[in-house]
Amino acid sequence: MNTIARIQSRGTFTIPKKIRDVLDLSNGDMLNVNLKNKKIVIEPIKTDKSLQKDILNSLEDIKKGDFISFSSAKEMRKKIS
Repeated sequence: MNTIARIQSRGTFTIPKKIRDVLDLSNGDMLNVNLKNKKIVIEPIKTDKSLQKDILNSLEDIKKGDFISFSSAKEMRKKIS
């Protein structure tokens, strides 16, 4: 499959939708970017989508201040058991 993408400001570009669909790529997915023989090689990093979603949601919770802190591992084990 061959498509064209234009480099935008700050060096960003959009992966065409038909390629994202074939590779099942979505917002937040990670890509490995390499330079080989003066060519850019971009490959999706295989991840557990549900784990990735949980991590992104957790980061949003932390940004909102929605988290519990513990003074020690012992206190954490006591509160979560």
